[in-house]
Amino acid sequence: MEEYWDRFVTTGKIEDYLYYKGMRICEETMNRYKEGDTIGKSDYTDWHDTDSSTDR
Repeated sequence: MEEYWDRFVTTGKIEDYLYYKGMRICEETMNRYKEGDTIGKSDYTDWHDTDSSTDR
């Protein structure tokens, strides 16, 4: 990760900073999954209501 920051410090380019930030966010997200956290529980919501009441 440090190499991305070093690249930004060297070039000063916004795109290098954004690349560094993106990698950092990705790393944090992956660490949460490794630790067993559930991210975005709402992703498992049954939006079509297929498993609830059968009386329509």
